Amino acid sequence: TNTMPPTSAPTSSTTTSTCNDPPYKFRITKPDERKVWRDCTWVAQRPENRCAFDGVDSMCASTCRTCDVCVDSTSRMKFYKEEDGKRMTRSCSWTSNRNTASRCQISGMEDACRETCNTCS
Repeated sequence: TNTMPPTSAPTSSTTTSTCNDPPYKFRITKPDERKVWRDCTWVAQRPENRCAFDGVDSMCASTCRTCDVCVDSTSRMKFYKEEDGKRMTRSCSWTSNRNTASRCQISGMEDACRETCNTCS
């Protein structure tokens, strides 16, 4: 009984360290069918409602508490390429298409494309 708490504590901290919300804005379709760009900070304001929007739980895995499901986000996201500062709008299929290792190094990409970038615990 005394060995269980020390064993479970490091396991849960390992899980949270590999499950973070990416900093990106991503495209969602709201229940009224409007398409809008939002980020996980917006989701965190009302997670009980917003995590149910299509694709939100895979993008904001930490906020929506879906870290145990190892999937890529299905949303398109906006990010900046570090080598030239160019803003891009892509999905995880772009990340997995080619140059996957270097694309997973883009800040936040490992959090959005958890399966492709092998960041699931």
